[in-house]
Amino acid sequence: YFINWADFPSIFYNGKNHFAVHWLEKNGNGPYDYVVKVAQSHNRGRSWSTPIIPHRDKKKGEHGFVSFFNINDNKIGLVWLDGRNMLAEGHEVGYGQMTLYSTTLDKDGGLGKEILLDDRVCECCPTSAIEIGNEILVAYRDRSLSEIRNINLVRWDGGTWKKPQPLHDDNWKIAGCPVNGPKLAVQGNNVAAVWYTSPHEQSSIYISISKDGGDNFNDPVRLDSGKPIGRVDCIWLDIDRVLVSWMEMGAESTNVMFSTVNSAGQKSRSIIATQISPGRASGHPVISRYRQHIFLA
Repeated sequence: YFINWADFPSIFYNGKNHFAVHWLEKNGNGPYDYVVKVAQSHNRGRSWSTPIIPHRDKKKGEHGFVSFFNINDNKIGLVWLDGRNMLAEGHEVGYGQMTLYSTTLDKDGGLGKEILLDDRVCECCPTSAIEIGNEILVAYRDRSLSEIRNINLVRWDGGTWKKPQPLHDDNWKIAGCPVNGPKLAVQGNNVAAVWYTSPHEQSSIYISISKDGGDNFNDPVRLDSGKPIGRVDCIWLDIDRVLVSWMEMGAESTNVMFSTVNSAGQKSRSIIATQISPGRASGHPVISRYRQHIFLA
């Protein structure tokens, strides 16, 4: 069987006493037969609802890389990569396309309509979703017919999902999935987008900042020192500064790097937060903020 090292469970806090969690679970004999399971708690984790499957295709195949987002006090949303079109019936060889889907989930477990957001995306790059006022912005790695794998953004305007748009034209052509997704973070109307790319075998970590809720982004700023692995994360420290983390090869070790960038695109000197194994066993480093403290896991 197959377990994707980059596709890990998550927990989402929707305010007050409401939590949602997701994980993956095998549902067939094929190596890529697994589903997403979601459960909710309305008492801060003391008890949990019966798990449900948000996708309703009932097909064997890959489903994962979930990102949650808040809609209102009674409803959350989620996006995921959906492999319902990737496998031919009775075969274990992919032929179709990985897709990006979304749905909603109310507090009673009721599911909204499944919505196809993109019918051809990168097969195993993590997604990211944020709330901007009453709107939602989702970032993911696209896959064109010519194997260009740029980062795309797709927006829900409070009523409908809009057509996906590229964040930046990296023109990275690669035949396989790099397992390196983007990360979004929001502070008020300021949005930060961080991603890994490697066109012409020039690996880079970029950040781009929007001051108008993600409608327009400034020119990307490169953060790495020349040998990044990727696996990015970012959080806003205040209204003007973003903290970015990524993995990078150093002279004698592989490191988790930190750098801050302000809303004008000015970056600080990058520092080594900690050393780490470059392999898949290290997983995907994440950062979080609690009051004045920053946590790295």
